[in-house]
Amino acid sequence: MAAKYFHRKPTPARPWYRRNNGVRFEADTALIAENFPTLVFRIDEGTQLVFLEGSIAIHSECGISTNIETRLIFPRNYPDVEPLAFDATERFKPYPGKSIEDRHIYSTGQCCLWLSPHTPWRASNPCALRDFLDQVVVFLDRQLIYDDTGVWPGPAYGHGEQGYRQFIQEELQNDLALAHALTPLILRKIVVGRNEDCPCGSKEKFKKCHLRIVEEIQWRIASQ
Repeated sequence: MAAKYFHRKPTPARPWYRRNNGVRFEADTALIAENFPTLVFRIDEGTQLVFLEGSIAIHSECGISTNIETRLIFPRNYPDVEPLAFDATERFKPYPGKSIEDRHIYSTGQCCLWLSPHTPWRASNPCALRDFLDQVVVFLDRQLIYDDTGVWPGPAYGHGEQGYRQFIQEELQNDLALAHALTPLILRKIVVGRNEDCPCGSKEKFKKCHLRIVEEIQWRIASQ
């Protein structure tokens, strides 16, 4: 999930699939052909966006396979930023009595695979796209389990700001009072000067108290 509170990395002018003579695009194309041959790249030259589309087969223990139409959209600053995965045909509907976000899928069909500070994406990994799709397969398998049980089979954060508040609380060792004091600052809802009193109530200057940890958590949230 992308946080709306932070500036993103600048987008290069040249499309990623043409940079360095298209080396990354060719490598990713070969990687997909070997590991996910039912998926096909498509380039929209008008928007300079790249799509990876097709069906992904989810295999059950009983030997029955389920094909799920999937779409990946590659941001213009890929591979610095991971692709976005979508339930292409809106196969997964809201479970009775629950919202679509209980599936960790937005109303646009975008799959919420993880909170951004916990992404396993590493741009320098030559197999990053294959590994990313492996995680998409896990996510889709969990959707099928959710269809049967109505219970999400795995750990999960809330969506949007709620998820980041949970993350901040964990980073602060579940100190609820400290999280209450620092979360608005970490999410940039308030501003505190370096020489002002720290919001934690210690009466020390912010720069000598919690400035470092606030900046570290902000960096982790904005790093993807």
